[in-house]
Amino acid sequence: DFYFAAMRRDPVWASHCVATVAEWGLVVAALVTQLGSPLNWVALGTRLHQAIYLPTGIELWAAITLGVSLFVLVSVGLLTGFLSLPTWPPAPGALAGLLTTLLCPAVMEEFWFRAVLVPADGGFAHAILPLAAFMLYHVDLIHNHDVFRDWRFLSLAAAIGVGCTAAFLGTQSIWPPILFHWISVWIWIFFCGGKQLFENKNDDV
Repeated sequence: DFYFAAMRRDPVWASHCVATVAEWGLVVAALVTQLGSPLNWVALGTRLHQAIYLPTGIELWAAITLGVSLFVLVSVGLLTGFLSLPTWPPAPGALAGLLTTLLCPAVMEEFWFRAVLVPADGGFAHAILPLAAFMLYHVDLIHNHDVFRDWRFLSLAAAIGVGCTAAFLGTQSIWPPILFHWISVWIWIFFCGGKQLFENKNDDV
């Protein structure tokens, strides 16, 4: 009763709760679908071991998809005003941000939503559940911020998710999606108005 009463008082919090439950439901479904039930932990370990190798090339379709994702990322961001034109000097903390954005979101999210949940030798059909979980992750309980609820942010997150999935499937290596995710987020936060957007949203609360 307490939780239902809290949800009625705060619909935004309720939506984050629903997203969190749905996210983990999709994660479990993806794990069971990809690894079987009970989970084949040996197969998962083998997949993760293979994913850490450097790529030797990329499939043409994956390179095209990655390019389209980058185009959507930039064009939608600029046209909607979610991204500003690159500025110099960057926002404070850019140097330290190289490390923090590499670790989270890039390495953490790519290992979880790509290397663990998507088989590198599979196709995009195997990536549907992980992609859906990736989107819900950005509106779950640990992302309770107006920026993460902005449809423009979610559109750009979807473009990054599709691009990173294509890079992973097309190279069978986790490093290209990590690089794409890392550079995209770092440039957005420190050069294209992302940090100011978070600060302005906080000031409005």
